[in-house]
Amino acid sequence: MNRFLHEDLPTPDGQVISLSVLPAMKSRGAVFLLHGFCQNMLTWHAPQRSFADYLCQLGWDFYAAEL
Repeated sequence: MNRFLHEDLPTPDGQVISLSVLPAMKSRGAVFLLHGFCQNMLTWHAPQRSFADYLCQLGWDFYAAEL
């Protein structure tokens, strides 16, 4: 299983966006996902099923913002 990288990106107005990143071995591009109301990063990456891992196996870099 791949390991997530975490990045905190400052915005021009002084806020911070927290990103979880899972890079693919050979990237075809990037997919950026936002979770819905009352959800978090575990929406895309759970122990039994991981959409993030699936996308990386297909060659996509995975990015998700924690809102």
